Amino acid sequence: MSWPTRRRHRRIALAVVALATLPLASCARPRPPAKSKPPATSANPPPLPSPANMPQADLGLLPVFVTEQSSDGRVIQVRGLIGNPYPEPVDGVRVIVRILLAPRSTSEEVDRFQKEYRTRIASGERTALRLDIRTPYARAEGTGGIFLQAFAIRRGSEYLPMPPDWR
Repeated sequence: MSWPTRRRHRRIALAVVALATLPLASCARPRPPAKSKPPATSANPPPLPSPANMPQADLGLLPVFVTEQSSDGRVIQVRGLIGNPYPEPVDGVRVIVRILLAPRSTSEEVDRFQKEYRTRIASGERTALRLDIRTPYARAEGTGGIFLQAFAIRRGSEYLPMPPDWR
């Protein structure tokens, strides 16, 4: 058998195999698409948790949703939202940012940043969070990230105690 004839026979054999397996492939039932929650974005932040499920609710802990975190080597820029899950409005927010060696909240702290916001957040609403943190650890290779917490200064007519880590 010559080379062109063998080539032709190989093409015919591949076509026959492809046609023979076509009915088997069409009988397979397609899988339904996996249901997943849409990713949380700044346009679609996650719902606010119930105050009963919030740790440190007696201190006025507020949920924080970070939408962007970047660094230019000197300054860490954090953008996001602070929510109020409580039935009363919140007046004033204390923000604590801890820069850690490892990405765990119990890790060793290498730097800290604190800021008070004079803002009012109605019940169930959110307000913008905008932090520019100047630190020598903004570019450090050994740091594991940041741990950010926000606490209400006043909830309704009640002034809340200082957060335990406030200095």
